[in-house]
Amino acid sequence: MNHLHVVMDESGSMQSMSTTIYAGARELVDDVAENGTVCITRFNSNVFTGTDESPTHAKEHMVPRECNGSTALYDAICSAINQTLTNHPDAGNLTIAIVTDGVENSSSKTLGEVRSFISQAHAKNWRVVFLGSNQDAVMTAQTMGIRPGRAMTYGNNESGARSAFRSLGEAQRRYNSGNDEAFTAPERQASIGSYHVYDAQHKWLSVDPRTGDVVPYNTDISRRLETAFDNNEHCVVIDEWNATVFLDRDGKHMQKTASGERDVRRAEIGSTIYIRNLRQNGFRICDNGVETQIL
Repeated sequence: MNHLHVVMDESGSMQSMSTTIYAGARELVDDVAENGTVCITRFNSNVFTGTDESPTHAKEHMVPRECNGSTALYDAICSAINQTLTNHPDAGNLTIAIVTDGVENSSSKTLGEVRSFISQAHAKNWRVVFLGSNQDAVMTAQTMGIRPGRAMTYGNNESGARSAFRSLGEAQRRYNSGNDEAFTAPERQASIGSYHVYDAQHKWLSVDPRTGDVVPYNTDISRRLETAFDNNEHCVVIDEWNATVFLDRDGKHMQKTASGERDVRRAEIGSTIYIRNLRQNGFRICDNGVETQIL
């Protein structure tokens, strides 16, 4: 690629994984052309927009710093794309990689503004990719206008993060050679790794009907679902995804958005669920099929 812009989360929750994340980011720089440029925008409660550097200098400066504050994700994306539009208006083969472990919680920019900037990037045939932990990254990306094949959930641990960056590099190389750049099912499964345990007995998860990914809900949404389930409520609205989870007393819960639906389960730790590809209905949870152990 000719230009790489990494949008890197440095909020407080990233501290435990910052070394691994930056190691992965440095590997991405290896795919930038020798005469290309690299920029890194860092963010927590504030946004620190970087400047263009040579690949060699960028790798030297891609080192972890102290992580703190909250997650101004929208502000960071808008700032990064705006800077790229200004400095590289006619660039081709350009990638903007967004990496976070949380959802937006402190920006002044709106979701509509984010979607506008991403639309401008797509209009120039730029590649915008999204890696997210502690969330359904594909769903989050779609709300911002990022293509599902360019988004992937990674496990909130070292192995998940390393696998995600390796997969991101492989996808970039497929893109450079004109092949299908979408993350593959094995890449997605490897990046999720071991699921984060939300409580001692249960966790809430969904199955992406397009990929078969088993995606755990983040801690906040999982607790909201657990509370609603315990209180015999019928649904939980997830505003950040424009989604609603409908709770079923028989355990066959369903998440619905304007664009589709997916199966949701409250699974006991150590249990097994079965996933099958029902073709036109996509991947669904069934009585038999491919086994997935809930760790």
